Amino acid sequence: MTIAEIMTSNLHTIRNDALMLDAEQLMKKLSIRHLPVVNESGEIVGILSDRDVQRAVTVVNSETGRSNYIQNHKKVIDFMITALHTINETDRIESVIRDMIEMKISCFLVRSKSDEITGIVTTDDFLLYLLDLLGEKRNPLNLKRFFK
Repeated sequence: MTIAEIMTSNLHTIRNDALMLDAEQLMKKLSIRHLPVVNESGEIVGILSDRDVQRAVTVVNSETGRSNYIQNHKKVIDFMITALHTINETDRIESVIRDMIEMKISCFLVRSKSDEITGIVTTDDFLLYLLDLLGEKRNPLNLKRFFK
């Protein structure tokens, strides 16, 4: 099987000048952990993960308890990762899994034959694929319904 068969092709993005608070809310709303970041021209210039969002959280300890929040002035551009890792739609799943483990990363952007970004593949996509292999045959490769 190839990456094209399991990748998420409906990419949601956020601008690099957006507020981190908006990024956090979008990721929660969409139930995603990786968000491609675009510049004003719409070009993908980075990726924001849930871990990057956690780095933006300010922890306040007071007598009334602990509070976590993201300050309104914090921007996506200050927390996004700019090292983009890409793979091809035609790459074999096994090869990409090995690369992901070796590189210790949890997502790849996916390119078409024409070098256009057409999707993203994450550890969640591989886990859903594994569930399918283990016998979730009632709805093969449509297991994303669990996460909607």
